[in-house]
Amino acid sequence: MSSGRVFTAYLRDLTETKRAEREIARQREQLYHSEKLTALGSLLAGVAHELNNPLSVVVGQATLLEETAPDPRTAARGQKIRAAADRCAKIVKTFLAMARRRQPERAAVDLNEVVRSALELVGYGLHTADIKVELDLAEGIPDIWADPDQLNQVMTNLLVNAQHALLDVAEPRRLKVTTSADPSAGHLRVVVSDNGPGVPPEMRSRIFEPFFTTKPMGIGTGVGLSVCHGVVEAHGGTVSVEDEPGGGARFVVTLPLVAPPVCAEGEVDTPSASGGRRLLIVDDEPEIAQVLAEILSSAGHVVDVVDSGQAALDRLGDTDYDLIVSDIRMPNLDGPGLYRALLRKRPDLAARTIFITGDTLGTTAAGFLRQTRRPCIEKPFDAAEVRRVIEEALAEAPQEAV
Repeated sequence: MSSGRVFTAYLRDLTETKRAEREIARQREQLYHSEKLTALGSLLAGVAHELNNPLSVVVGQATLLEETAPDPRTAARGQKIRAAADRCAKIVKTFLAMARRRQPERAAVDLNEVVRSALELVGYGLHTADIKVELDLAEGIPDIWADPDQLNQVMTNLLVNAQHALLDVAEPRRLKVTTSADPSAGHLRVVVSDNGPGVPPEMRSRIFEPFFTTKPMGIGTGVGLSVCHGVVEAHGGTVSVEDEPGGGARFVVTLPLVAPPVCAEGEVDTPSASGGRRLLIVDDEPEIAQVLAEILSSAGHVVDVVDSGQAALDRLGDTDYDLIVSDIRMPNLDGPGLYRALLRKRPDLAARTIFITGDTLGTTAAGFLRQTRRPCIEKPFDAAEVRRVIEEALAEAPQEAV
């Protein structure tokens, strides 16, 4: 009997197992990212809601100050206050749009002008940090069909992010913004690069996640780059981070070249003037009610103010109105309660009711507005928006008030 070595082997195909593990990991990461986005949406909605009322008052009063100023110097001050408040209001609306996952409100946008506007906003911080800014903006690039306020927020966040990255870097500190167009590929690009520490490769897959930050405690929230990613993605574009040759980071934003829609010849979107109508404002916030009353009175309307739905019903016993402007959330009969009462007692007035709210993310308010399909003015509002919505509603309403 001869002896020898025996070799045995067992082979098992792990392809499907590995594929299943990768899919589970992908779904787990997707769920993790979704939970963070939900938390981000709740945070932004809460912050925006708390700012809506005071911002509406500031924007409205600044507009009225500018319009009624007794001299050019006072008018200029009002204009500066309104411009700053408008910028804050637009940021709040960007937050709300992200939280609601709504489509951007598009217009023809000059990307170079967006860059200049963002630099003007953060210019003081860059200057005091001794950061040298270089602009390489391509001339004659076509406008894109985009939301100018949201793109301004993207650029502002990228510039502030670069500023923070350069704070601990020895001079010279450099920041460069480049724009370019590639019509054959159908897109524009804007690149924000710096000579800071850069972004380590292992962090690049997470840099745009909500609340993820590489900054020290007390500097940054981890929200800014997530806002950038959400806005750019909503515009059909991409944003990525790369190494800057020689050290540093390059954030590259690519946006599609989408032509603006062509309006029909002769189409005009101007509401007809209808001053001299009688309006009732229903709002439990005295400052908001006062701003609305002043805005509409300056347009030639006769305006009465009450602080609850029940007070509005009591007033209707003595006076008729062409239009009712009501807040949704109020004590002592809220907006939906007032609307239901009008449907029973005065259906003609229910059809001439406009709502105003800063809580369209709430399921109750959102559901009510979807059901009734009544016009709604969202806070923070400005005078032009209020007048436009009111004029459009009055143009459709018969002049019945006495």
